[in-house]
Amino acid sequence: ILHSPDGVTWYEVNKKEATGKKNSELVALDLLPREGIKPAGFELTTKGSSEILVITDDVSPIASLKIEGDLYTYEESTETEVDGMPIITKYQDHVVLAGKVNNKGRVVVSTRFDPLSYTGTGAWSATVQDEITGLHTFRDYLYIFCKTAIYRVVNLESSSEVEVRPVTSKIGCIAGASIQEVGGDILFLARDGLRYLGATERIDDVSLTVSTYNIHDIVEKVDINQGYPVSVVIPSRSQYRLFYKDSVGEARGLIGTIDSEGNFSWSTTTDMGVSFITSSVDKTTGAELVYHLGSDKTGHISVYRHDVGPTFNGTPFEALWITPAFHMGDSAVRKQLHDVMLYIEADELAQVELTIIYDFANPKTMQPEPFYVEPVVQAARYGDAFYGEATYGALRFPTESLFVEGSGKWIQFAFRDSAPEWNSRYTIRGYDLQFITGGRI
Repeated sequence: ILHSPDGVTWYEVNKKEATGKKNSELVALDLLPREGIKPAGFELTTKGSSEILVITDDVSPIASLKIEGDLYTYEESTETEVDGMPIITKYQDHVVLAGKVNNKGRVVVSTRFDPLSYTGTGAWSATVQDEITGLHTFRDYLYIFCKTAIYRVVNLESSSEVEVRPVTSKIGCIAGASIQEVGGDILFLARDGLRYLGATERIDDVSLTVSTYNIHDIVEKVDINQGYPVSVVIPSRSQYRLFYKDSVGEARGLIGTIDSEGNFSWSTTTDMGVSFITSSVDKTTGAELVYHLGSDKTGHISVYRHDVGPTFNGTPFEALWITPAFHMGDSAVRKQLHDVMLYIEADELAQVELTIIYDFANPKTMQPEPFYVEPVVQAARYGDAFYGEATYGALRFPTESLFVEGSGKWIQFAFRDSAPEWNSRYTIRGYDLQFITGGRI
């Protein structure tokens, strides 16, 4: 188990007698090897008054890591019954485990405020008749996700009234790391796509709806036999991201951006091998941080800042965004476009090309060549700008007017990086169209 206080220097912390040791003292201590094969589980919780990280895998004892300044304390549980339970979550003051190889339907709950104890006051265990794939706490309930069923644990704080109730015996979760809370609901990967576990208006009831029916051809390519799908929620972008491998082992990603009405728009990534991903908030600055563990095409494994910079391991990203088709009120009337006004904001510098697609790229309709947008630069802002770097006199939300051509009944815009090797991140705030209507031909 490696820890880095700065993202540059890493220390192996799973050492014997590592109690209140400085990082320089860890080197001389004997190793407590972690022998897990499948992905490990991590959960932040509290023990007494201290915040600790609980660590599990499919072979080794459950462990805890406490870091106070430059002092490390690493402990492993002596209760062998909970060895090798890699599925982990937190329920109030308890840690919940599942996924033991020789008892895949068993779930265990720790005592309060002690994630390494499973026999004291408040500890609990149960067995369901299915293989557990994930655990999640939602609205004061503990949900147990299995391959073909979902259960809910109620009254967990009362040992005399605790009960496991079935939610459904027809729908399950095939990848526990896909479970995330999104927009006040739970999203998870089922065999037929990403589904919501949503509360209905009826008390103690839930509904199960598919959120990826319009991209079913993409989701059905997820192959859990090629690797474990992983996911993350990025609140600042209102996004859910799922990374997986397809049936031929190609690394792929699915990004869902949720709007104010709870609807998703979807985009995809390729060649980004992500084996683990997590997000957090810097307690000092409040900045959102997203890290992932992954490998490039050569197999080299690294820890990456997931959402920073225009390149991945030195290779420029090339972004493409295609709008839904629209017809501006009447799908039977032809529209001739004359002018497009774009509102674009760039982090630093961006150059974009716009392709207008008429009538779903019908070969009988003239499809014009791409239109190039003048480079968009970041405006200098008082208190943030650096002399010689920012552009003075620029607008924060610059407008770019393009004279365009072509006509059609249905229209789509495709925005693509025209210089991905030096483009920074940019945001398309909106666009206005000027057009004249033609006939119904």
